[in-house]
Amino acid sequence: MSNQITDPPNVYDAGLEFNYAVWTADTVITMCNVPWNNDYRDIVKFNNRAALDAYIDNAALSGIRIQNSRYAPINMPVRLSVPFNKALGYNYLRANNPAQPIPGGDSQRSYYYFIVDVKYIAPQTTEVVVQLDVWQTYGYDVTFGNCYINRGHIGIANERQFQNYGRDYLTIPEGFDTGSDLRVVDYRSEDLMTTFGPSHMNVLVCSTVDLEADAGTVDNPKIVAAQGGTFSMIPSGATYYVFDNGDSFANYLSKIKDTPWVAQGIISITMIPQIQRYYSGFTFNAFGNPTKAPSGAPSPRVWSMYVNWRENILSKLPERYRHLRKFLTYPYLAVELTTWSGMPIVAKPEVWNDPHGTISERVNLIPPQQRLQLMPYKYNNSGVVPQQYNDDGGDFLDFATLLQSFPTVAIVNNMASMYMAANASGLAFQQQSADWSQQKALAAASTGYDQASSAMTLMEQLGMTSRNLDIGQTALGNRNLGVQQIIGGIGGVGRGAVSGGVGGPAGMAIGAGAGAVDAITGNLNAMVQQGVNTEALSMRNAAGVQNIQDQVGNAAFQRDTNNSLAEFAARGDYENTIAGLGAKIQDSKFVQPTTSGQVGGDTMNIIYLNGELSMRIKMIDEARIRNIGDHWLRYGYAVNQFAKMPESLAVMTKFTYWKLAETYITTGPMPEAHKQSIRGLFEKGVTVWTNPADIGNIDLADNKPLEGIVL
Repeated sequence: MSNQITDPPNVYDAGLEFNYAVWTADTVITMCNVPWNNDYRDIVKFNNRAALDAYIDNAALSGIRIQNSRYAPINMPVRLSVPFNKALGYNYLRANNPAQPIPGGDSQRSYYYFIVDVKYIAPQTTEVVVQLDVWQTYGYDVTFGNCYINRGHIGIANERQFQNYGRDYLTIPEGFDTGSDLRVVDYRSEDLMTTFGPSHMNVLVCSTVDLEADAGTVDNPKIVAAQGGTFSMIPSGATYYVFDNGDSFANYLSKIKDTPWVAQGIISITMIPQIQRYYSGFTFNAFGNPTKAPSGAPSPRVWSMYVNWRENILSKLPERYRHLRKFLTYPYLAVELTTWSGMPIVAKPEVWNDPHGTISERVNLIPPQQRLQLMPYKYNNSGVVPQQYNDDGGDFLDFATLLQSFPTVAIVNNMASMYMAANASGLAFQQQSADWSQQKALAAASTGYDQASSAMTLMEQLGMTSRNLDIGQTALGNRNLGVQQIIGGIGGVGRGAVSGGVGGPAGMAIGAGAGAVDAITGNLNAMVQQGVNTEALSMRNAAGVQNIQDQVGNAAFQRDTNNSLAEFAARGDYENTIAGLGAKIQDSKFVQPTTSGQVGGDTMNIIYLNGELSMRIKMIDEARIRNIGDHWLRYGYAVNQFAKMPESLAVMTKFTYWKLAETYITTGPMPEAHKQSIRGLFEKGVTVWTNPADIGNIDLADNKPLEGIVL
């Protein structure tokens, strides 16, 4: 059966259709000027079409009714009965036919067009080239599904944006140039060693000598070895002592200046943080007295360095950007923790899972690896509850700055006193030895004198004995000669008489006389011999006596000179030995002083900053804040995730920017070409305005997030 109209002819010349391609008779053309254009950088989402039409009606300069049917193909010129100069003032056109819908025909619809060109045809005829505004024509029929959002204001409006301090949503890279350096905008500091200056730091002393024992004197030194024990739960053969401050330690040194054998047992002297910072119940002995270091483990400390620091940093931003909390994330903001020792750490704010700049502090006071380890508390903790004692569940000890190389100092030992004390027994022994040597030498001299005197006496006695023997022998010889004289005289006379008896008495007489003469002669000879013997004896006696006297005198000289020499040598040796002892004592005064402990450590931070931990909050410079801040105000944050777009397409009070990577339209009663156009405008990036009058006229900072928006 062929197509035919069975009903009476319709009174409308255009038949059953009115659409964007064919404007039927009685179509009303409304021309106006709108702030959006056909590049679709900006679109307006009215509450509904009625609101759109109301806006156009209010903005229209005139209404033009087409009396006859016209064709208006897309991007093809349409001739209107409008003066050329008047048509030049319009950029937008609405076409609708109030007589629609026709029963059985099209539904009532308005079509919206951009006027892209105007041409003069005749005085009352102007040709306009129009382009269908796909968004205003079909956008109100579109329902979006889950779309992949590259960026947009939904990132700013998201009420969850600062969840986990921005780590969940605000850490998507933007690709901005943030500059080579961040500037310090705020800081806080904490004195770790002491708040009263270096002289008030505690002094830790490690000693092999018991510093609390009686040290004796130089003449009677006493050294008591350290008993050892534990310090911070670590066993040690040496003993650790703590002094309240430098003045207390100096006072102690003054006490032991004359007993350097005690000070020489000191292994190390270290300036440390106040120990009561880690041992709350620890108490010191009286001023100038050592106190044994605590044996237990130091308590870890957790303390807030900057309460609500993020909120305070927002106040450092220009007011127009203070709601842009992405400025509180890295790389736009960083937190540097430093002890000014060349080992700072740079913390990303969003990774520091704590609102108050809380620091976790651990200390080791045992030499040689003494240090304070300072960590941002719960840094990189995502809610994990650790099982290990003191572990904060984050990067913990692996992300820390250190205050180490505590200053170590030395003390000077009086080596003169040390020498005297160390040689007290030796010097006494040498003194005693000198006395004994002198006494022994003098005794030897006296003994030699006595022995020489005895030898002299013996020599004299032996000489006298020899002389007496000679005298006796001489006397004996003389007596013998006397006896021999008598016997010889008698014998001579007798022999003469006997020999003379041959001749008779006369012969006897002559013989007796001759014998008498012989006797006399013999006596004379004996007398002479006696005289000779006596003279010889006298000479021998004189010579013997002189010899004895000479020998005794020489022996006496030798005795006296040897005794004098021995006494002189004894006195000289004694004095020389005593002088040597005195010289040693005098020389000991010039013995180079020694030191106990050692000089070292990093003192710069201690001298100038009391061992400071500094929290330096750094931000990009103001030029880049403006550059990046205005970009975010205009185009929102990078999102890069699938999300459901709100039906109003508005997440801000004034305008909302969308840039999608995948646009899903779940409802779209329109040709596919128009769907693709709508997808295209959202995927290239489009700003949806709620009030067309705001386009290009408002400050970007006047655009505030709506409530209830979540990703």
